[in-house]
Amino acid sequence: MRFQRKIRIAKGVHLNMSKSGLGLSMGPRGAKISVGPKGVYSNVGIPGTGISKRTKLSNLSTTPRNTLPSIQQEREYNVDILIDDETGEEQVLVYENSQEVTDLSIIRKITRDQVIKDRIAALREKTRTYIEDKVTVLTTLHTLSEDLPSWESYLTQLKQQSTQSYHKELFSVTQPTRQEISMQLEEIAKKTITPLFGKKKKQRAYVDEHLEGTYQKALKQWTQQKEEFNQQESEKKLAIDTQRALSAKLITSIEQPSNESITEALEAQFEHVVLPVEFFVACEVDQKEGTIYLDLDLPEIEDFPQKRASILASGKLSIKNRSAKQLRSDYLMSVTSMAFYFASLSFSVSPAIEHVVISAFTQRRNKATGNIEDQYIYSVHYDIDTYKELNVKYIDPVEAMKLFEHRIDVRANNDMKVITPLAKNTT
Repeated sequence: MRFQRKIRIAKGVHLNMSKSGLGLSMGPRGAKISVGPKGVYSNVGIPGTGISKRTKLSNLSTTPRNTLPSIQQEREYNVDILIDDETGEEQVLVYENSQEVTDLSIIRKITRDQVIKDRIAALREKTRTYIEDKVTVLTTLHTLSEDLPSWESYLTQLKQQSTQSYHKELFSVTQPTRQEISMQLEEIAKKTITPLFGKKKKQRAYVDEHLEGTYQKALKQWTQQKEEFNQQESEKKLAIDTQRALSAKLITSIEQPSNESITEALEAQFEHVVLPVEFFVACEVDQKEGTIYLDLDLPEIEDFPQKRASILASGKLSIKNRSAKQLRSDYLMSVTSMAFYFASLSFSVSPAIEHVVISAFTQRRNKATGNIEDQYIYSVHYDIDTYKELNVKYIDPVEAMKLFEHRIDVRANNDMKVITPLAKNTT
């Protein structure tokens, strides 16, 4: 659910995202686009070696008719293609030796090339996807809910892990000796040293000359191999011992849950949630009631993605503001989808949890006082029995909320009225 600031489209081509817009970079060291009097070429090489391959991409000849082409030096350019993700405005920037090219004839030749056209089309689609995905990930957050765990099988698995132990194996390779090395060198000498006279003496001399060095090398390799083996065995044992201790801790937290252990598990679940809008969660656990209470500080509708994007029949990218009605509809779907997602995370921390009460508020201006204040817009009490009957990935979260005790008041235009949250004794 993260939106990275830089997206790789292909080797040597990157989609760059910044406050000024989106850009496509082409032409890193060793792979550039060249535009010369004979056309557009792709130059690919290994920097520093002088090895390169030159491929003609298209014909952009500027040679006048009925004249012989003159010998001109080929010129090399880098091309940046920018699309403003607020307006859709496009800009092609051409650079030669880090200096921007202002010659419109060169820029027109580059933008007419099919390679550049394809890159522009790809960037338009990437921009459209980037804009639309920010809304999609928010309105379909409930589809990321995982199935509730089978606590019985999970406990069985944990108990097996909690009894595992690991006994380190001993290094079985024997330490080399000088006698073994001497015998190996003797075999080598017999095969390689075969003069007509003094053969045994020369073979013995070869063994004496190489014995100590070869032995020390073999001993060093054996020592290093032994140390690596022992290190691997220690790491295996540490991993098993750590898993055994963790499994024992989880068994205790499942079979003998406490407010502290459930809260710790819940916070561990929430710390990995990342959304393209700001939100906050406050939690309270009542283990005796088997209930988790969550207060969601929702993103403001003003901070919700405001743009929509589409590709026109002409291939151009169209970016427009979402209508007020569509924005309210998307916001309603998003904040209710968020409730089901957090409910699934909450039910997954302990079999002792049978109820999750989620109340969500946003900051609005009180029309009576004129002050900005926290105003609750929905409150829902999820019970585990009803929740288990849902196929959460395929629900309409607004409609599914009606299956539970809830408070939400949606106007015809999808705006949500202020409500009083459910009391903490609803369970």
